[in-house]
Amino acid sequence: MQARRQQPGGQAQSTPQELQRLRRQVLENLIEARLIEQHMRDQGPDVATAEVDRVIEAVRKNLQAEGKTLDQYLASREQTAEEFQKRIEGALAWEKFQRQEMSPQNLKKLYEDERQRFGEASFEQVQPQLLQLYSSKLWNDIVAHVKPKAKIEVAEPQPAAPRTSPQEPATSRRP
Repeated sequence: MQARRQQPGGQAQSTPQELQRLRRQVLENLIEARLIEQHMRDQGPDVATAEVDRVIEAVRKNLQAEGKTLDQYLASREQTAEEFQKRIEGALAWEKFQRQEMSPQNLKKLYEDERQRFGEASFEQVQPQLLQLYSSKLWNDIVAHVKPKAKIEVAEPQPAAPRTSPQEPATSRRP
């Protein structure tokens, strides 16, 4: 394993291999998140339009407090309003799905199955860890089910067009 190089100021500099591994992991996480969102929209719990609208309105108000508009926010993310709405719908469905699946019975079964991991700690003491573990299990199970069937296309980023300064307005000269 390569050691990290120290930059001036004491910060460690990542190696090219570490950066490449990190990029792959970030891309993999984004792909999985989109697969979960899509699966939840298609097969997860129903999400009312009013629920999605409430979240969008909350985002709009938060952006206004920062002096931004929703359109500016979406443009900065290169996202359409429809894509944003679908992402919210998928996220809300995922939250509902987790709440449905994380019954006390399911958590207790997981606690018993993973008892050696928790040692002498009681169910109540490890409940936060159980919630996280169960959520990860749900996520991984869905990804394992939908990813092999998914058509995943990763577009290479396009180089940004060079920015030019605003053109001076044309003026007509009279002789």
